Amino acid sequence: MEYTRLTDLRFFTACLDQTVPELGRLAPLAEEGRMDEAKRLFAAYVRRTLRPEHYLRGEKERLAPHAAEIAEASRRAMEHTFVSCRVPYTFGEVIDWTANPTYNNYCEWPWQLNRHPEWLAMAENYILTGDEAIPAEWSKQFMSWAAQAQVPENESGYATICWRTIEAGLRMKRWTYAIHAFLCAVDDEVLTVFCKSVWEHGWRLRNFCTSHNWLIMEMAGLCQIALFFPFLRESAEWLAYVHRRLEGEITAQVYPDGMQYELTPGYHQVCVGNYEDVADLIRLHGDEVPDYLLNGLEKMFSVYPKIAAPDFRTPAVNDSGWENAAQILKEALLYLPDHGEFRYFASDRAEGEPPSYRSILLEYSGMVIFRSSWECDALWAYMDASPFGKAHQHEDKLSVQLWAYGHELMPEAGTFDYDTSEMRRYVLSTRGHNTARVDGFDRPPSASTSGTPVRRLRPPTTRGTAREKSGCVTRESCSFSKTSPVCRPCLYPWTVLRERENTTAS
Repeated sequence: MEYTRLTDLRFFTACLDQTVPELGRLAPLAEEGRMDEAKRLFAAYVRRTLRPEHYLRGEKERLAPHAAEIAEASRRAMEHTFVSCRVPYTFGEVIDWTANPTYNNYCEWPWQLNRHPEWLAMAENYILTGDEAIPAEWSKQFMSWAAQAQVPENESGYATICWRTIEAGLRMKRWTYAIHAFLCAVDDEVLTVFCKSVWEHGWRLRNFCTSHNWLIMEMAGLCQIALFFPFLRESAEWLAYVHRRLEGEITAQVYPDGMQYELTPGYHQVCVGNYEDVADLIRLHGDEVPDYLLNGLEKMFSVYPKIAAPDFRTPAVNDSGWENAAQILKEALLYLPDHGEFRYFASDRAEGEPPSYRSILLEYSGMVIFRSSWECDALWAYMDASPFGKAHQHEDKLSVQLWAYGHELMPEAGTFDYDTSEMRRYVLSTRGHNTARVDGFDRPPSASTSGTPVRRLRPPTTRGTAREKSGCVTRESCSFSKTSPVCRPCLYPWTVLRERENTTAS
């Protein structure tokens, strides 16, 4: 039985590095129809070259404090109970990987199911317990997924339930972990089908990748494939492509002030985390992290001190919750250990030094931060003078958030599931934010919600200045250039009404 669209014959004859002597023997065997022998030799080669003892070094000790939680998640998965988007569902004997059991047919449920977080829990529990029932069950689940989820031949990266490229990229990290954990516990057929599907993932991520934060996740997944499965014929070209795209996206997606162009701290962190994953993979394989990666990470990490509230969390703006800047900058020290500002945050003010500025305008991303000091009881305010971001935007122009004396005084609605509910409409709307409405009306949805690209920004030619006075921060000289898309006043409803009145009168 062929579980994947990629046939055994094509895999052994066209998808492997034939310059490797052990792999060069497989094509003749496949062409002669001796598939079982080809699979046996191929599986032996993979088991010899993956090196789980290197990849999983220290994992048992790292996982031990979380053993009970991991065991519970693994038990649920073994019993076919899966939790997606906080909604659990128990399948019967057969798992339908395209099912959607939510009451409102929430599209994210099957998509996130196909990111396979349960397989990570099963692998972690196997590392802790050695229970052979776990890889046996995982093999059944994997083979059922491979049979049901056929890679599309010519579909957009945004299309299908099981093969959107965001899922393809994200699950590669979990798949790689799982196959290292289960390597010696699965049979030759499962291992061969797994590697065939990995090749299909590489092909789809290389040829149908998308843009925005998705692209960074896609390239991180393709990097997993290229580095851990170098015996795939295209792996070297895939790796070169990863570096070319990731380097280019630092210029394309990251503004000079360090913010990713969706202007959403949570998705900024998605990009940071996936760039970190690529750097970690390169180090794991004994290579030097390229300068573009280290410089890009430093640039993106630099946003967190600029925008962090007194409790060292980032403002929850657009489709983002609060992000823990202190924890993020603790990770930054793994790449930039001598960075004093990052150490100040990572150590909760005990080490390093605070930034030399207090209040700041991010001139390209339009985030305005006022603060009286770097202490935890500081006065702090955030104001949105941003352009409409590339994605995940809210109608929150000129909205304000406030902190004082250790308390958040003016939060906003935050974000909500990506559905069509009234709550989703509320968090997107003007009334969900601390900003102006006119005669009870929200700002009309911006034209950019249609996906029209936002042009590259220029900083204002005349900056506002922040002055500290009497322990407070005041705003002066707000004479921004009218040509600046960052600080240019938005077209308010009353302006539209006045223009309509003038037109009617004439």
